[in-house]
Amino acid sequence: MKKLLSVLLLTLISSQSFASEVITVSRREIGKQQWPLTREEIMLRCDKDGGLFAINDSTLMQYPLNAIAQQNVDQRKNQGQPISLIQADDPQQPGKKMNLSPLTSRAQALCGQ
Repeated sequence: MKKLLSVLLLTLISSQSFASEVITVSRREIGKQQWPLTREEIMLRCDKDGGLFAINDSTLMQYPLNAIAQQNVDQRKNQGQPISLIQADDPQQPGKKMNLSPLTSRAQALCGQ
C-alpha cells in the first residue's frame, strides 16, 4: 500500500510539471465584432513545444490553432478536430471564416509564461 501511494504521488507531481498553462476567454472579453467562434467562451493552451490549442470547456475537445498543434494532432500526439468546426462565418466577407488572431495572440502569450 505504501509503495502504491508513493507511485501515485510521484505520478501526480510529474504530471503537474508537464502541465501547460490554460486560460479561459469569452466573447465579452474579446469583443462581439472580433469574436471568431460560435461558442461563447473557450479555453486556450500553449504546449511546451509551442503548439496552440483552443479547448471546448464543455466537451474538452481540442482544436489546433497553429501548425505545430496541427502537426501534433496529425502525429497523434494530441487529439483534436479542425477549428473550422466552431469557427464563425465572417459577416463582412461572405463565404469566409472569422480571423482567429484574437485567440492565437492570447494563446501565444501563454508560451512566454
